[in-house]
Amino acid sequence: MADSSSQDSKKTFYIVLIVALLGLNIFFAYNHYTARQANIKLEAEKKELTTELDSVDAALALTNQQLNSMQGVNAGLDSQLVQIKKDLEEKRAQIETLLKDKKELDRARALLKTLKSDNQKFLVQIDSLNNIIVSKNTEIAQKDAANQQLQTEKSQLLTEKTVLSTKVALSSLLIPENVQSTGVFMKSSDREVPTTKAKKTENLKVCFDVPENRGVDAGEKTILVKILNPQGATIYNEQSGSGMFTTETGEQQQYTKAAVFGYSNQKQNVCVHWNQPQGYGAGGYSVIFYQDGHETGKSSFELK
Repeated sequence: MADSSSQDSKKTFYIVLIVALLGLNIFFAYNHYTARQANIKLEAEKKELTTELDSVDAALALTNQQLNSMQGVNAGLDSQLVQIKKDLEEKRAQIETLLKDKKELDRARALLKTLKSDNQKFLVQIDSLNNIIVSKNTEIAQKDAANQQLQTEKSQLLTEKTVLSTKVALSSLLIPENVQSTGVFMKSSDREVPTTKAKKTENLKVCFDVPENRGVDAGEKTILVKILNPQGATIYNEQSGSGMFTTETGEQQQYTKAAVFGYSNQKQNVCVHWNQPQGYGAGGYSVIFYQDGHETGKSSFELK
């Protein structure tokens, strides 16, 4: 009987042990299955968040493109654009770090939602800043146009002033009329005899009428006479009265002789004589008149 009871006890023990081991196997199998399913779920969530982040990256790229296109307008605006870009990039980097840790997927999801919201908010802000830029550019363009208009008007006024000054200056000039230029030689009776022969010419004589001009103040006047020889050079000798003068354009030129005379607002005849020891060559001569730097007339004659 004792042996039978002992065998029954052992049998019961083994049965209990087998059941316990089976229960443990089932427990561990369930835990493994549960952990595996949780891991599969986390991987799916991570993949979903990664895909969503890729989608957000496309929106961020568009935002960055707009930010870059708006930079350089002014320092204050640039600092705002840089801060916006910095905020977006920092959140993007945080999300990428969190996605590497499966325990941080909830934080990554929440931050990704914030990033999307911030990007939309910044797009609205960027649009507002862009409107400011357009407004400022329009204002600058209007100011530039106004300045250009002022410069144009100023230039026109200066031109009109110059023209008016020139007209006033020209109205005060005495324009030579009835110019008579010729060679002369002296007869024994000390009488001048006109000649067109170069060999006989002892002096050049240039006579002209000064017209009546009530717009000119009476007094001593000077008209410069410039005589060009047949070679086109100015006949010039300082000892005989030649000199230099400045034209209205600022150019320095030579004159042959100055006609200085008293003027009383009446028409009068004025003559200048030119003598040179080396004689005169045959050919065409030109006579040009100047007063106060302005050319007032021309004439020509010929010695044969």
